[in-house]
Amino acid sequence: RKVCEITDNTPVALYKDLITVEGICENIGNPKEAKNGELAVELRKVFYKFYDQHVNEKDPNTCILKVTLTDAVIFDENTKYTIDFKNGSATAEPFENYIINI
Repeated sequence: RKVCEITDNTPVALYKDLITVEGICENIGNPKEAKNGELAVELRKVFYKFYDQHVNEKDPNTCILKVTLTDAVIFDENTKYTIDFKNGSATAEPFENYIINI
């Protein structure tokens, strides 16, 4: 269902800890498709610990989603980085982290 939503509405955002990235998502098809052969080999290498347990290439609905990044905001202990991938620019500015890790 999510892939169908992305097909109709390609802008996506991903978030992890203090990193937010945005981009345009594209379904490039099943890993078994000939056009994805090299990429599928690379994905198996990178995700070797869990690829076979979590990816069912025999399922025709299994697909590879490609996200072309447009921009990102990344925070570290005292700096906020803003990255514009479309224009190839980035800025850094002071940031005071008020987040308390428990």
